[in-house]
Amino acid sequence: MRTFGILEGNKPYLNRVAAYGVILNASQNKVAIIRNEKNDYFLPGGGLEEHFVVWEEIHEAIRKLIFDHHCWAVQEAIK
Repeated sequence: MRTFGILEGNKPYLNRVAAYGVILNASQNKVAIIRNEKNDYFLPGGGLEEHFVVWEEIHEAIRKLIFDHHCWAVQEAIK
C-alpha cells in the first residue's frame, strides 16, 4: 500500500481510494498542481466515494474532481 503523507505513531488510519490527474498545457511544458495553505504541492484530484469501484466510474470521478473542483488550476496550467 502506498502512503500519502507522514504516518503518526499509533494513530489509526483508514484506507481511502483516491484518484489524481496529470494535466499538461498544449505545449506539454507546464503541469497543473495544487498548493495548499502549508505550501505543499499536489496533483489535482482527491478522495473518492466508496461507490466508485470500476474504471469508468473512477475516470468520471477524476474528471469531476479536476474540472468541477479544481477548474482554476486547469486554467492556470493551459496558459
